Amino acid sequence: MRRTDGPDKSSRVMNRGFRNPVDRRGEKNIRGKTGIAFASAIALVSCFVVFRVFRQHGQGEYRTEDDSCMTEEEQILTILTPDAFVDEFQGFIEETGKKLGMKIRLEATSQDAESREAQVSNLLTSWNQDVDLIAINDEMASEYIPKGYLEPLGEDVLSEGIRSSFSEEYFQKVCMYEGEVYSAPYMLDIMMFWINQKFLEEAGVSDMNTEDRFEHFLETDYGENRYAYGSAWEQSYAYNDLFQTVNLFGGDYLDWDNENSRSAVQYLKDLAENGQTPEDQVFDQYDQMEQKFIDGRYGCIYLYSGAMNILLNSGAYSDEGIHVSSIPGVLRKEDNHCDLAVFDQPLFFT
Repeated sequence: MRRTDGPDKSSRVMNRGFRNPVDRRGEKNIRGKTGIAFASAIALVSCFVVFRVFRQHGQGEYRTEDDSCMTEEEQILTILTPDAFVDEFQGFIEETGKKLGMKIRLEATSQDAESREAQVSNLLTSWNQDVDLIAINDEMASEYIPKGYLEPLGEDVLSEGIRSSFSEEYFQKVCMYEGEVYSAPYMLDIMMFWINQKFLEEAGVSDMNTEDRFEHFLETDYGENRYAYGSAWEQSYAYNDLFQTVNLFGGDYLDWDNENSRSAVQYLKDLAENGQTPEDQVFDQYDQMEQKFIDGRYGCIYLYSGAMNILLNSGAYSDEGIHVSSIPGVLRKEDNHCDLAVFDQPLFFT
């Protein structure tokens, strides 16, 4: 079996995905048996994508819970995912397992992106045989794909009918490498703007759609440990806020000679220096930011749509409390973009 060096931090890019160099003996046999199941899972997931790794212990045999052999009609699939403890996801997996005629077992990865990447990287480089399917985001996908960890998805796995359901531009930029498709999207997160209505009332403004109202909202003194704007600036999360702000200012995240990009960074720096956002959020990830927003410490935040249920179920969500809002008009510049995050699932053979 050919081995390659494992993923390293220096190769991380803004896109997302991954690939596994393997002994190809028996590959045709496996692809024929698992392709239909994988395609069925993609169809069931709709807007979601999962990547799988069927571990072969013998020709036509698959691992069971006690590591004895079973036929393909009695397959057990083990998925490594950060959503293992999410009730809705567990229900979906249970239903999917029934429809596909297989038992699907969930194992949890860390909720922290950096820890999750380290866990998956260790699994790949150690040739761990216990996991069949791993959920990764597209930063990880883009890091792993060129390193030879991912098997291309053929027509028997990802049919043209399923592929045509997604943006071809996205496939070209993220899912493909050297003309081959290596992953497919299974979950789309959209960056959304959230506000606490009580902060608007305290500031005496109805919205933030003019420069004057927006500035007044930022400059209002909301009391001790309460800030107009909150974020998560811990090193593995800070790029989300930075990327979104650069987009809003019409800049280019990869071009720091761009005046709009530099203005975006200056804007965030000014917020901290003016006491409009806390400096200690450099230690915060999304969990801490979300809780502080729920607790009424922040007037507004940016947060991906995937966390919507956390806020909906917090007891603080309402028209008079925390809720989604349009981005302040003063920040909506021509040709700016919304930040998106996509989780992909590639197919592995070992």
